Amino acid sequence: MNLDVPTLFVVIVLISALLAISIGLVGCRNFRDGTLYWAIGLALHSASYTLYSLRDTISAVASIVLANVLLSAALALFAEGIFQFQNRRPPRWLIWTPVAIVAAVFSLAIDAAKFRVVAGTVIFALQSALVLVALIQKRRETAGVSQYILASALALVLAMFLMRLLTVMGMSAAAISLTAPSSVQSLTFLSAIASLILFSIGFLMMTKEQADERNLLLAYQDELTRLSNRRSILGALAQHAALAARGSRPVTILMIDIDHFKRVNDTYGHLMGDEVLRMVANCIRARLRTQDLAGRYGGEEFLVILPNTGIDGGRHLAETLRQTVAAIPINSPGGQRLEVTISAGVHEASVAENPSVETLIGAADKALYRAKENGRNRVEAL
Repeated sequence: MNLDVPTLFVVIVLISALLAISIGLVGCRNFRDGTLYWAIGLALHSASYTLYSLRDTISAVASIVLANVLLSAALALFAEGIFQFQNRRPPRWLIWTPVAIVAAVFSLAIDAAKFRVVAGTVIFALQSALVLVALIQKRRETAGVSQYILASALALVLAMFLMRLLTVMGMSAAAISLTAPSSVQSLTFLSAIASLILFSIGFLMMTKEQADERNLLLAYQDELTRLSNRRSILGALAQHAALAARGSRPVTILMIDIDHFKRVNDTYGHLMGDEVLRMVANCIRARLRTQDLAGRYGGEEFLVILPNTGIDGGRHLAETLRQTVAAIPINSPGGQRLEVTISAGVHEASVAENPSVETLIGAADKALYRAKENGRNRVEAL
């Protein structure tokens, strides 16, 4: 299978350029997810193959050295894009050193065609492997299945480099010329086209799935405390209230309030107030069972749902939380110790009261108000 090499060059150049423009336009509003790196990488890939296609009409420095440096830089930018997408600090020495090596090797071995092909293939394969390893390392934290499309594209690239390396080892310099028609060249360029498409589809779908996951979290999760937001926790309470009304499952709720929280904001600023909110939320989260639920009800108030738990169990948890929060050392930006305490109201649903969300919240809130009236930093049950 000997396809026309110049035609393959044109196809690769056009696909790379169109994908670069498309990804750049899609991600122009948010380049923090790696799309800018990816778009520039595709543009350099297009420029690299443009120079390859002009091998016999421009200088060897441009068509050999510069072309391969651009291809190596494109792979480095793909790695930068993956690390930015994963919100990780990129190992730039590892990412960009191969580009410098390619520049040095191809400049010094500009007349040694076979050595250049072998060296370039190995370096490009290692760069592709770096992107694949970075992708695999964070596969569990990456939402969706699009990452596997991207991984498949990288695996195809590595297989192409391996095939090319094994093939050229026994060939003459003339036979491995980039513009020489052969089945190896045809298969190499076809693989490059397929991997480009899979690359871009996979990466774009990854960014979309990440955005969808983020939006889903924002719909159900409080961004500051990472607990359920008000809508989510009230929806869960409605379900448990319905079960309690049928007498099939007891449920106890806690209404928790941070004492004198406004004073913290007024004295130390809202950033310190946010830190206090996160601290209390972490204390609550750390002491819940798998089936328990907690959410930020509003401002400095938290709502905790304890399924299959009676009033004594709810009171015990509330008292544990009260003591834990009071014991945690928190220092202000000026080094002053903050005395952070909480008050809690506890209420168990009963079939007799035909519990609803409103009655449960009202009863727990009444118990919380009693705790505040009696001096705060205490637990009251109703």
